[in-house]
Order: sequence, then C-alpha cells, then structure tokens
Amino acid sequence: MSKTAPAGRNRRRGAAVAAASALAWAVLGGAPAQAHDRLVASAPGDGAALEAAPEEVTLTFSGEPLDVGAAVTVVDAEGEAFAAGAPEVDGAEVVQAVDGLPDGGYAVRWRVVSGDGHPVSGGFGFTVGDPDAPVPDPAQGAPSAPPSPAAAPEREPAAPISGPAGRWALLALAGAALGAAGYAAAVFARRSAP
Repeated sequence: MSKTAPAGRNRRRGAAVAAASALAWAVLGGAPAQAHDRLVASAPGDGAALEAAPEEVTLTFSGEPLDVGAAVTVVDAEGEAFAAGAPEVDGAEVVQAVDGLPDGGYAVRWRVVSGDGHPVSGGFGFTVGDPDAPVPDPAQGAPSAPPSPAAAPEREPAAPISGPAGRWALLALAGAALGAAGYAAAVFARRSAP
C-alpha cells in the first residue's frame, strides 16, 4: 500500500522551500562585490580639445584610492613632463597640478593603489589650443616608483564582510539563516497539516 501526501500538504512544503530559498538568496545576494577602484571621470576628459591650458588634472575613481604611491604624469609628444609636485589624494579624487602647458597634445598616465590594496593604472590624452595636435600614446610608459605596501596607512575595511574570513562568516550566516528558515517551514507545515 502506498502512502501519498495530500495535495495541500505538498503545496505548503513547496511554499516553505520557496521561502527558504528566497531567504538564502537574499542573504547571499547581499554580499559585496570585490573589485578594484576604477577611473570613472577626469578633467580634462579623455580626448578633450581645450582652448586654454588647465591648471590641474583631476581623476575621479569609483572608490577611494589609498593615499600612498599615487603617481600622475602629464607629457607632451616629445616626452617633456609638465606635472608640478606630487598628486594629492582626497577621497575618490586624485589631483595633479600642472605647469603652463603650451599648445599641443598631452598624455596623462596615472597609477594609484586601489582601496583594496591593488595597484591600478591607466592613461588618456587631450589637446590644448590645436585640436589636431598629436597626442602621445597614453598607454606607453607608466609612472615609475611602484608603491610600497609597507608604506600603506592603516585603514578601516571598506565593507564589514570582505576577504576569506568575511566570506566564511557570510556562508555560516547563510547556512544558519537557511536552517532557521527550514525549521520554521517544517513547523509551519506540521501545524497546518490536517
């Protein structure tokens, strides 16, 4: 003789499993993405044709780079550098002062240490005065003097859950939440049984 569960009981079990799955997805889906900071804007912008020389170059990142090892160069087609002093890191922005750019094309090459501790770099070009001036290859050559991880200042973690320990804690939390949801669903299903 075979025993089959009534249709109402199966629906309740299905609803309980769906609720537990939704809870697990909500817990696991909330995990922060681990990514390096990236350049999201600059002034002047990539490919900009300026009528007058800027006094500084501003790089805006998706996160806050560490205030260590930042380097920005501004060079013309002959390789002459026009950066004045060291770049300043202020939150998500890195600002590099430049000295009197004559008309011509320029490449900006930059390197910063992302908020997660990884160096990131890139480049772009712009012109001053003559929009048809040749722009040096922004990808050719990178700022020298790689950052020293030992010189990195102490910093609060960007998110409460990060790194391997954070992932294990998140998995433990998700497992506990899934177990609690399963237990609640089983109790609910048992009480609702005819």
